[in-house]
Parts: sequence; C-alpha cells; structure tokens
Amino acid sequence: MDAYFASGHAADGMLVALLLEAAWLLARGRPPGLVCVMLGPGALMVLGLRGALTGAAWPWIALPLALSLPLHLADPRLWQRGERTKDRRPPGSGTGGEEGLVKNWRARRCDTSGR
Repeated sequence: MDAYFASGHAADGMLVALLLEAAWLLARGRPPGLVCVMLGPGALMVLGLRGALTGAAWPWIALPLALSLPLHLADPRLWQRGERTKDRRPPGSGTGGEEGLVKNWRARRCDTSGR
C-alpha cells in the first residue's frame, strides 16, 4: 500500500474517476465549460496531491492548488446564472422574480436528498 501512494497511483485513480464523471456529465448534456468549472478545482487539487506524494518540488504542488481558486470562485456564479436562465418565465406567468430564483438556487444547492 505504501508503494501505491508513493508512486502517485492513488491520485491517478482519483483523476480517472473525475474523467469518468466528466464524461457522464457531458453525456447528460451539460455544457463543457460548466463541467470544467465543476470538476476542475478537484482535478487541480488532485494534481497537487500527486505532486506531494511523488516528491515534486514545491512550485509543482503550489501551482495547481493556486489555480483551483479561480475555478472555485466561478462555480457558484455559473450555477446561479444557469438557474436564472432555466427558471425564467415569460412576463405575466406568475411569480418568479429575482428573490424566488435565488431562493430556489439555494434550496437546490443545499439539498442533500441524494439527487
């Protein structure tokens, strides 16, 4: 087990799992940009982990970790924008103003029912 982690193969397995998830999301019709923003931070952190496990120099560990921050910050904004456009109703079709959209977005993001 020590050799499995020291060689970085544990991180490789996580990257394969992320690639499979990306393929699944793309097959379900998610836009590629959204998939990159959703899974990119995790992939970059796993690359940093792989560097740490294999004894890479500190810049090769710090760089992917630092690059994951902008993607983390972009993720909620893209989700919120997607909910706004998906839930937009034509004028006069009932409620659904800005307050309702943000409330709906928060409810979906906090839902832990396994969806």
